Amino acid sequence: MMKQISLNDFKEDVSTYVDFVIDNGFDLIINESEENGVAIVPLDEYKALKKMASEQAVN
Repeated sequence: MMKQISLNDFKEDVSTYVDFVIDNGFDLIINESEENGVAIVPLDEYKALKKMASEQAVN
């Protein structure tokens, strides 16, 4: 599951949103504007993505 919030909402309550990702294993999309933003994903998901990208780079 994924949740989207504005950058301003994230700034107001960072710890709650970080806990949301850690506790629920959900992705969090933080929109700065319609075209720009970032994603926060659980650490295990990030590690799996990095491993997959590394394995694909070797092949």
